[in-house]
Amino acid sequence: MVSPLLAVSILAAVGRLALLATLHIVGRAHYSPIKHAVSDYAVGPTHTLATAMNVVTAVLSAALAAVVWWGYPHWALHATTTAYLVALSTIFLILPALPTDLEGEQATLTGRIHLLAAITWFALSYTLTGRFSELLAASNNSFAGVLHALNMIAMLSLIALIISLLPPLRPHLFGITERVFILATSTFFLLLPVALVIEPTWSAH
Repeated sequence: MVSPLLAVSILAAVGRLALLATLHIVGRAHYSPIKHAVSDYAVGPTHTLATAMNVVTAVLSAALAAVVWWGYPHWALHATTTAYLVALSTIFLILPALPTDLEGEQATLTGRIHLLAAITWFALSYTLTGRFSELLAASNNSFAGVLHALNMIAMLSLIALIISLLPPLRPHLFGITERVFILATSTFFLLLPVALVIEPTWSAH
């Protein structure tokens, strides 16, 4: 049961990264990777691509939730980690219906809800990278070091992202720090199922 779910996770993770790159290529005439948040790509000509990326990410999170549920029933963090992944999947499913407010526009209720969802997404993603890093380290998985490094990059970029929200810094730093965080976590969730396929550990937990 776990192996097919890991295969789905890998395919979805590759799809997410591919769609993220495509968004930046197709949207380069309309958006700046420095001034615009990734969520901005869901408003305008790249809406369909952004929606596809969100759906693929929802599939990734749901597949990983199933991996944890069936593969790690004795893990102390089994239930809450599964719940976090289900919550993450739900967030990505509803994001297309919650367009963000573009820079300079008047704030809307939908935009505020989107911001709350995005904050929750970032917090859950970072928490999960930490949990999975510890899980693989405890199993002596050879990918544990790389995943720990990505977890550290996620932490540092998240701190930098929060600092970049200061008005004088936002136009110059927010887009970059957000993309570093998203790239670090996206790469993490690609390497995680790869690590579990190469060195299966679920039977030990």
